[in-house]
Amino acid sequence: TFARGVNYRQNYINDTLDEDWLWLYGLYIAEGSLSGDRVSYKRIQIDIHELEFEEVSRRLDKLELNYQHYPNKNDRGYRIHINSAPLFDWLEKYGHRGSHNKEIAPWVYGLEYKYRKAVFDGATYGDGYIKDQEKDQREYSTTSIKLIYSLGLLATTLGYSDAPYCVPAPTKEIFIGERQIFPGLSYGSLYQPVSNQAKSRFMFYGDKAFIAPNSTTLAGIDVN
Repeated sequence: TFARGVNYRQNYINDTLDEDWLWLYGLYIAEGSLSGDRVSYKRIQIDIHELEFEEVSRRLDKLELNYQHYPNKNDRGYRIHINSAPLFDWLEKYGHRGSHNKEIAPWVYGLEYKYRKAVFDGATYGDGYIKDQEKDQREYSTTSIKLIYSLGLLATTLGYSDAPYCVPAPTKEIFIGERQIFPGLSYGSLYQPVSNQAKSRFMFYGDKAFIAPNSTTLAGIDVN
């Protein structure tokens, strides 16, 4: 087996109001899944690139969680397994399961800045990438329209602009080996910090632009 990990620790955390756990919560929303029969075992799975493993394992170790990791022989990926009933139940309740059902829990928008930022950083670390390190420009993509809007709302509470867009489904046939797949619509957004003088935001649908509420009033949180 390729499984490696740590198995000697109690697999729960006493306080979920923790920057490392909330970062992993954001990562789960982007890259995670839940499996198990809800009776005999409950497993959290996170798929990452090998270059991301050091950062993810560092945070798991800080929380003293058990995990196993499996390098993927077909690409440069890693699969992380965390067997934990309490953490499984927590993520299912506050993050949901299934790529089209994932969303950020409403209570996240009322947290202190550092905790909201941890969720945002974890999510964009997973399914996002840095377009411009110096300007802190990030782009995020997902198959969930629900998630692209909830993450956009979170971004505006942190002082980022949010420019969501939709990518049409491919019109040509796509095969993985002999299996044909039918990808649907995907969604993305570009986030970048905005100045205090330009915190109103626009959202586009087709060729029409709609002015959204000033970001300083979203969720009742002052982003200054």
